Amino acid sequence: MSDPPPTVECKRQHAVLRATDVSAAIDFYITVLGFRLGFTWGEPPGIAGVNLGDEQMFLELGTAAPEGCGVYFVVGNADALFEFQRANGAAYYRRIRYPGGDVPLERGVCTDVIVRAYRHAGIDLQVLVHQDMANAFDAYPRAWGLAHPDSSIDHRRVPNLATFLRRHGTVLPMTSRASDYRPGDIVTWRLPSGLPHIGLVSERPATASRYLVLHNIGAGARLEDILFAYRVTGHYRYDPAA
Repeated sequence: MSDPPPTVECKRQHAVLRATDVSAAIDFYITVLGFRLGFTWGEPPGIAGVNLGDEQMFLELGTAAPEGCGVYFVVGNADALFEFQRANGAAYYRRIRYPGGDVPLERGVCTDVIVRAYRHAGIDLQVLVHQDMANAFDAYPRAWGLAHPDSSIDHRRVPNLATFLRRHGTVLPMTSRASDYRPGDIVTWRLPSGLPHIGLVSERPATASRYLVLHNIGAGARLEDILFAYRVTGHYRYDPAA
């Protein structure tokens, strides 16, 4: 008769969800669903932990298979959670008009700064991103489990805007020289939390060689000197008339 197995006290079990783009999945779970970032592993991350309350869930690089698992959450105030997620652009909580749709100004996120700026110039990125995704859906990240484009949310995700700019804009060098970043340029960053961020270089000078950036990192649209505050991951210019 073999010896009995040792006693192992297991206090926590982590659900694991696979995503084809872990960075984009982190963005969705934190920005839209209200999770907190626990950790990331790898660059770009191949696995990450996101926390809700005292519990942690893993996001792992792989083919999404939602039919293969179930995750349940018990929340104290479902109405408050509903409002938070709807305010942050969860596709299944808020539908917006197409074309010309927007969320209330006080509830915008970083991508809305770019969309609103271009709308002011007569260019609707909601329409352009939606049309491009309809024509080339496989060229875009698939981190959100969608099987087709969604005109209410696709243009409000940093990875999608970056993909559109790479496909239809001008990809510019990512340098450490402030003078290389001109008014109207679009810049993406990776925040210390692991989330992607996006902003627009303004015409307002911060120094003799550097311009302020128009962005929204949770406190509304602001002009701030943040060009090199985070790791730059993309530098673009988009002028369809050029």
